[in-house]
Amino acid sequence: MADAEDGYGSPEEVINTLERFMQIGVAGVNLEDQIPNGKKKVSVVDSDLMEQKISVARETADVMDNPDFIINARTDALRSTVDRSTGLELAIDRANQYLETGADIAFITYVETLDEVKTITQEVKGPISIAAGLHYNIENFSINDLKKYGVTRISLPTLLIFTCLGALKNSLDFIKKDNMLKAARNGFLYPVQDLNSLL
Repeated sequence: MADAEDGYGSPEEVINTLERFMQIGVAGVNLEDQIPNGKKKVSVVDSDLMEQKISVARETADVMDNPDFIINARTDALRSTVDRSTGLELAIDRANQYLETGADIAFITYVETLDEVKTITQEVKGPISIAAGLHYNIENFSINDLKKYGVTRISLPTLLIFTCLGALKNSLDFIKKDNMLKAARNGFLYPVQDLNSLL
């Protein structure tokens, strides 16, 4: 699944974006309602505009004879208000709107707690995607928790990145301390004998 951001423009531009993704064999896209503004408080587009983009995306998939193309409609509404409970209500409303409009999955971002997961899975009338393994929720729920409550798609957007950064830092510390043998003996190095099977 590819990240189509906001479709890279107007509903008309969404057509071009999705055609190009499908031409290279992408199986689905994230299509989001966030307005990037560089501020801590997230802004989202008018829900009517997002619904137009989802409708156009679904029509484009039909025209391209690609009925299995997945539209994962992302809403950042949870972090778009000062009050978190209001943001959660707005995110749930938008998720339901996007699913009714033709999205296959509703992706609610910035979910922090298991209670929020429970509320979302109870009130969203369709498949849900939630991101896990993030600094603000990694201690609050697990992949199995999300599976238990029926989350359809679990996104792990930064887990491998931060795991790799941690490994790089550890390696540099071993080099700095001239202690590479410790790295080898304590399982910090990927086994050479497993490299060929990995590749």
